[in-house]
Amino acid sequence: MKDEIKQRIMQIQAQMYVLQQEERELYTALSVLERQEQIDQEKGTEEKALEARTE
Repeated sequence: MKDEIKQRIMQIQAQMYVLQQEERELYTALSVLERQEQIDQEKGTEEKALEARTE
């Protein structure tokens, strides 16, 4: 009984480790996407400003 409980605890800890890794990867991907959106918005604003100047 004790060994089964200890083994289950180890399984859960391993799953938690995998999930934490995945969480870090997802946060990284989200940060990259948010930064790209910010860059795209800044470019769009700059392009509109240039268009306004040339008109």
